[in-house]
Amino acid sequence: MKDINILFLLLVISHISLAQQNRNLLIENNQVQVEIQLQNKQLYSENFSIKNDTSNGTINFDGNFSFEIVWTDWLAPGMSNNAENPAILTKNDFEFTHSKKSNITNGLHQLETYYKGKNQHLQLIITYLIEPDKHYYKRKIAIRDTLYKKHLLHKINAFHSEVTITDSVKILNKGGFGQPVALQFSKNGLFYGLESPISRNTFEQKGKNKYHFNCAKYSGKKITNNWLESDWVIFGLSPDIYVKKHFMNYINDIKVAIDRPYLLYNSWYDLRGDHYPVGSYVKELQAIDYMNEKNVLRLYDAFQENFTKKYDIQLDAFVLDDGWDVYESAWELNKKEFPNGLSPIIKKFHQNNIDLGIWFGPTGGYSARMKRINWYRKNGYEVVGTEKKWGGAQLCLAGKNYSSVFKKRTSDFAEKGISYFKLDGIQFSCSEPDHGHPIGLYSQVAILDTLISTLENTRKLNSNVYHSVTSGTWLSPWWLKYANQIWMQGEDYGYADVPSYNSRDAAITYRDLILYKDLKSNNFWFPVSNMMTHGIIKGKLENLHVEEPLDKFSDNAILYFARGISMFELYTSPDIMSEAEWKIIAKSYKWATKNFDVLMNTEMIGGNPEKKEAYAYLHLKGNKGVIAARNPFIKKQNLEVEISVANGIDTTAKDLVIEKVYPYRFVYPDLYKHGDKISLPIDAYETAIYEIYPLQECNEPLIAGAIFNSNLNDDGSWTINYQATSIAPKLLNKASIKKISLGTKELDSNQLPTSFEEHTPVVSRFSSKRKGTKLTVDIDINSNQCDIKLGFLLISETDKKLKLPLIDFKKNNKEIKSNFNGKLVDENFKMPRLTSGWYTIELGSSKNHIDLDMKTDWNGTINIWSMSIEQNKFETIKLETNALKKERTLPHCIFESGEIKRNTKLGVIKY
Repeated sequence: MKDINILFLLLVISHISLAQQNRNLLIENNQVQVEIQLQNKQLYSENFSIKNDTSNGTINFDGNFSFEIVWTDWLAPGMSNNAENPAILTKNDFEFTHSKKSNITNGLHQLETYYKGKNQHLQLIITYLIEPDKHYYKRKIAIRDTLYKKHLLHKINAFHSEVTITDSVKILNKGGFGQPVALQFSKNGLFYGLESPISRNTFEQKGKNKYHFNCAKYSGKKITNNWLESDWVIFGLSPDIYVKKHFMNYINDIKVAIDRPYLLYNSWYDLRGDHYPVGSYVKELQAIDYMNEKNVLRLYDAFQENFTKKYDIQLDAFVLDDGWDVYESAWELNKKEFPNGLSPIIKKFHQNNIDLGIWFGPTGGYSARMKRINWYRKNGYEVVGTEKKWGGAQLCLAGKNYSSVFKKRTSDFAEKGISYFKLDGIQFSCSEPDHGHPIGLYSQVAILDTLISTLENTRKLNSNVYHSVTSGTWLSPWWLKYANQIWMQGEDYGYADVPSYNSRDAAITYRDLILYKDLKSNNFWFPVSNMMTHGIIKGKLENLHVEEPLDKFSDNAILYFARGISMFELYTSPDIMSEAEWKIIAKSYKWATKNFDVLMNTEMIGGNPEKKEAYAYLHLKGNKGVIAARNPFIKKQNLEVEISVANGIDTTAKDLVIEKVYPYRFVYPDLYKHGDKISLPIDAYETAIYEIYPLQECNEPLIAGAIFNSNLNDDGSWTINYQATSIAPKLLNKASIKKISLGTKELDSNQLPTSFEEHTPVVSRFSSKRKGTKLTVDIDINSNQCDIKLGFLLISETDKKLKLPLIDFKKNNKEIKSNFNGKLVDENFKMPRLTSGWYTIELGSSKNHIDLDMKTDWNGTINIWSMSIEQNKFETIKLETNALKKERTLPHCIFESGEIKRNTKLGVIKY
């Protein structure tokens, strides 16, 4: 009997012991839960699921990780030979000891699980964090050595897990350097990644239904008594298949600051240090382009006069770019140009709630950069490389001495009231062994740590600080944990090799092809709202876009604000800005801030700008939307748009109006709902802005099917001018209309008048004749009530970029000047190497005899086009409504009532 009792007692003790070794831990919120399973004192699995949703299933991770350690001893764990490295420790090398659960502020739940080394002496913590209402959780691991403190952590694979997925798997984002992995299943999806710009996140199929997930980062740090932590690994389980939408919501949660409209002026194309060699000037303005206190305050007054007083718009920041410092110093302010320091400027700006911003070039900057770099080298600061070519020599941001002085100078400026920092130019590797930081791939970690520390220090000293970190960075969304804006990539400005008869069009196409590569070709998951895209440029320095057609300036301005950015940069020179250009920027800014919430959700759609294809930035949120569309070429194109839930529209959205609000107003006759598709015709080189909104929210009469404009009269009535069309226009919101009149005649709301006439082509006769290198064109113009140009598009037979023929032009037997891609062809003109390009000339008389002489043989085609702005007939009616009488905030309309652009292909000449 005693033996039976002893046996029973042993069995009970065994079960208790097994239960202690095998246990489940749970961390959860109201949306998801994570169950951590322990078996035999070891981490066995982590099961991630959406609560109360069995249809979407559970993602079962094995929870593994690995530390790659350079073991500083004879025989490393798991190795057969002395000195064999690195040692790799995984979950199997640690035993669970205990856990600690805590509720942090704002409903955050945290679970810490502690482990001791198994057959080795290192200790481990795995920490789990979950926020209320979110469909994601975070996990990080930490290691320490309380005994020897001599081993080096080479690489940390914070998540290194085998996963079984029986559902279908579609890769939405393959991950990589600084990018998340995102997968779509049949009913839901998953995203994950290490929250660091230098993380390496991968996904690999290992067999049927078998996959390997990894989230890694190099370290280069010694394992000591202090816990050495990984960054957080994020795991998001979307409740539907719209994984990217949920990932971007998560990114909004972790941003260092909430996106807000942030308007600034930058001095780069306006003021420079007196040592900076600028390629070309507006020569009569050379005396006022130096960076000094007098010119800063003069330009500040210009913005107050032209922007604030006239349009009630105030800058958020006035930014001094390169040129404010003494080049041969440790980022010291030039007291010769700023004898009173920056305090008087800051004080004056703060009277109007404007912050002073400042530029730093961490690796040496641009203006007189070698003066800076040579001074630093001479005075004991760390420099990498030599100036064999531009940029070959650079200051080392992780250098012991330079990192110290750089942090100090930025902190000094933050303490003195500088609230905007543009950090422009960072090199993220250095293998100089005497710089006081780890070399090779570890230097990347050291430089990033220095930069993050700089950003955090300035933000700690000035909570209102705004950071734009530009050249040298890359589009990892995890930069946004530390900085407001990251560089879009590419050059400050450029001109696409897509034929454009205006240089501004070529510049717009260049910027958009860079963004296309970012967002589409490379599939970088990064919010457009936090891309620094280098603003609207109209600079007296370098003579950029000084003289240009107003409509092209307007196209650039509205598209810049409509792409979905949140930091609006004006690289504009007040000294050369026209009143109309100030107005265009003001109205574009006001329109963007009115639609800011919608514009912050962006997806690029359509074709490739570099291939001359129409494209757009699509913004959808709730029951509203904006489409910013563009055609980068002369041929009219259609753009297919889906009002998709995937892109942000609500499933309940219906009775939606689609209205073109730029470059003119046009309302489509039909109403739309979520899931509908529409084909939008985009004209030659047209920038078009569309708004999507519910019909019931419109407070003004809407004429559909005709180009129109409307004005709210003092008596509360509306005057509408609309162009005549072949099909009578209609009112979309007739229920809100009390009365319609044409002069003294009252009209039926179902029968709006139209005096349509068939369009008479503006070119009544065209002929051409080629003889050798010479071409003769005869063209007669029907009307003198239009502006018309003649364009000659040269397209080379070869894809190689070569110099196109330099053509001489005569009109009616007199030599005339032409423009090539918008630039005047004069004695200073140099033909660039291109595959295609536009010559344009003005046509003023009714009969035109044009002679062209190439003077050289050439293989290709010349496409001849007329480009005109014509006047159409229009009707004017007056309407009284029951609705709230309030004008909408709309972009600036550059065309008068009845005006319309037309581009007509006249002929093709083969050479």
